[in-house]
Amino acid sequence: MENFKIHIKNIHQSLDQLWNDGILSRTERVKIKQIVEVMEKRIRNNEEPVGKEGQQIEGIISTILKMAINRPVTPNFKKLVNSFMSLVNYWNDKIGGQSSLKNSISTVQKFVDYHLTVIDTIIILRKLIPRMEQMLNFTPPVFELSKHYLKSLESLSNKKSGNAKKKNSH
Repeated sequence: MENFKIHIKNIHQSLDQLWNDGILSRTERVKIKQIVEVMEKRIRNNEEPVGKEGQQIEGIISTILKMAINRPVTPNFKKLVNSFMSLVNYWNDKIGGQSSLKNSISTVQKFVDYHLTVIDTIIILRKLIPRMEQMLNFTPPVFELSKHYLKSLESLSNKKSGNAKKKNSH
């Protein structure tokens, strides 16, 4: 029950921050807050879902997935997703009992996690590529000496073979 309170708090903080950052519209923020209040009330009072609450929750999950696809996925958005999906999962286990919600919850959480993993990979590669280019273009001084030494040997070899050819032609 304590985690439930933490998730509610995290959801409200994330919603406010995402709205302030311009990632959420006022309508999206209000809809999510309303469904969170409904779930909170049902969980606290151990009440059965009324009407189409399960479908409304499924609709919010679908909206969150669309947001994850079409908008920037920030750490704050991930916090909202994790807390909201945990709350929905808790509500579903205690009250809702809808098997379709489990799949939707898992899909959204995995998408957001994978998205952030790809973003982290891109950031790392952006740093690594210039360093690798520098390493590929770097030739230690010893290699330059070796090249010079090999060229000297080659020119000596060419001179000797040139002199040998001159002697043989006489």
